[in-house]
Amino acid sequence: MPQFQKRSGRGSRSYSSASSCSSRKSGTYVIKSKSTGAKYVGRSANIPKRIEQHNSGSGSKWTSRMGNKGDWSLVKSYKGNNAHTENAITKGVMRNEGIASVRGGSYCKTHYPKAEFRAIKSANGFTNNGRGYKVC
Repeated sequence: MPQFQKRSGRGSRSYSSASSCSSRKSGTYVIKSKSTGAKYVGRSANIPKRIEQHNSGSGSKWTSRMGNKGDWSLVKSYKGNNAHTENAITKGVMRNEGIASVRGGSYCKTHYPKAEFRAIKSANGFTNNGRGYKVC
């Protein structure tokens, strides 16, 4: 997985594979649907239990709608169980995978109207629209 780099400025911080551990119990995590390729970024004090919830259909609305039950698997986990870390990683994944196929942190709506989608894209300097998911 590529490095995620928060834009320079106040509170600049990078997230690289060197700082991640796929067996971490607490922190921020990235999961992926095997059937749709959609990704979700979340944070938890107990990552394995939280992934079980996503797989049972009692996780987030995004994971319930974008993948089948039992379909979500851990891609990577990161140290840091706070909103800042979760948002920085979400933006990094969105930048690489596209806004339409990723949710997490402050970006948790299941559907974004076109104007809001463009505003997110513009505010964060994204160039990738997504991977085939419809933008409402």
